[in-house]
Amino acid sequence: MSSSRKDDKFLVNYSGETAISGEGASSGNQLSGKKLGKTAVKLHYGKTHGRKPSGKADRHHSNDEPLSKNSLSIKSDIRKVTIGEFSIALAEKDLNEGRNRLSEIKNTTMRSFLGFTGGEDIPICKITPELVAEYEEYLQEDCGLTRNTSSFYLRNLRSIYNQAVALLGIKDVHPFGSVYTGVDKTVRRALDFDKIKKLKSLDLSKTPSLDFARDMFLMSFMLRGMSFVDMAFLKVSDLTDGVIHYRRKKTGQDLNIKWENQMQKILSKWPNSTRPEYLLPIIVKEGINDTRQYRTELFKINTSLKTIGKMLGVDMPLTMYVARHSWATVAKQKGVPIGVISEGMGHTSENTTLVYLGSMGQGQVDNANKKIIGML
Repeated sequence: MSSSRKDDKFLVNYSGETAISGEGASSGNQLSGKKLGKTAVKLHYGKTHGRKPSGKADRHHSNDEPLSKNSLSIKSDIRKVTIGEFSIALAEKDLNEGRNRLSEIKNTTMRSFLGFTGGEDIPICKITPELVAEYEEYLQEDCGLTRNTSSFYLRNLRSIYNQAVALLGIKDVHPFGSVYTGVDKTVRRALDFDKIKKLKSLDLSKTPSLDFARDMFLMSFMLRGMSFVDMAFLKVSDLTDGVIHYRRKKTGQDLNIKWENQMQKILSKWPNSTRPEYLLPIIVKEGINDTRQYRTELFKINTSLKTIGKMLGVDMPLTMYVARHSWATVAKQKGVPIGVISEGMGHTSENTTLVYLGSMGQGQVDNANKKIIGML
């Protein structure tokens, strides 16, 4: 910031309050005032000449002009400053300067991130590459977002993080280095049937982590592209009289899937001996949050699948979500009626797809799936 505008310098105060309160804070900031931690961030204009923010955009305070470390006023330990607190303060700065859309984007990004953490606001200094990678998995697997949409959230979170590094002097651990923050023109998200057959035939017995990841991918595929979160929380009691009964977590729709011999082979190979109430060995530990376990396992499995993808020579990152798209693609290639598998599955309207699957009659759906599995 130029020396001629020292009277308008932007300050960062650590007030020890429990809520964020930027000078000129607006009720338009939906996260403003939320209790997020013990230490709060307060951003405001210095008023050495009595000047107050106008509430309109000011060319001297654009996002293209980074704030200087010399404009900081530190009254508490920066290690306690959380990403939520800092984001709200930045959003209020945008709002005060008339950049309403940027303020909304920061708030939307932070609501998404807090959804991932279960509402826990995390100190900025504890944001690691591993945590960000898990957040990417959450966006794509739990939320069903495309790679481009998850990239949108990750780019915005990275912007908030980078501003914190620049302003607060926090050590940059480059947590966004392993996640995708670009923009794809088109993203292929399904394996063709020959690749799936090749995947099934791979000898991975000497590498249990790859072997397990491959089998979970195949299990998802054979369960009509069941999402990983639904697989993780399947109970033994959900399998009765040769049929899996479960409720889709994302949509709340009840679904039934006939249990086939190849599914049983995978189940027998990987029993859940430590948490026997769960059908698959994804949630396996006592005393650790089940949701946290499932997300950690998803990250591990997807990491292994990407290695397998390279072995197969596929031209996209292989993940559990690819299994869901692959079932729909293969079913279409094998002549399954379009009424059973909606053309838009996983794209514009997953609900429509599930309605089609339910309305066509259980027998038709089971026969189509049995036909596909039998060809593997």
